[in-house]
Amino acid sequence: MIPLKHINYLRQCVKQYNFSVPEAYKKKSPQWMRRHYNGIGAEWMPAWARKMITTIIKYLEPVALVHDVEFLSPDKSFWKFTIANARAFYNACKSGHIFQGAVFALACQCFGWTAWIEGKENMMWYYYYQEEKKK
Repeated sequence: MIPLKHINYLRQCVKQYNFSVPEAYKKKSPQWMRRHYNGIGAEWMPAWARKMITTIIKYLEPVALVHDVEFLSPDKSFWKFTIANARAFYNACKSGHIFQGAVFALACQCFGWTAWIEGKENMMWYYYYQEEKKK
């Protein structure tokens, strides 16, 4: 689990860069974010892979925090999904990471739909990973 001190640091970055945030973000406590933020990477990925990706592109962590909160939205429409990914790109641009933000948002848009609508429990890759862990 990500330390609360780090979550607070990410929240300060979000505020400092004046990121666009959904209403849900404003209502969530740092403790809630700590329980749900998993670093940069898909939920089905092993923790070591998310940690590695997060370390490599740690400058996008504040973007990912907002994105993770938005991904837990109860509105599972394609429109909201696209808005969440567009917001990630916009926020990355505001922090000066245009190219990296474009890659992040495009990857989320192309490969994140299943996670958006179903969550990790119903994802093919999640089950594949769980089966591989048993071996």
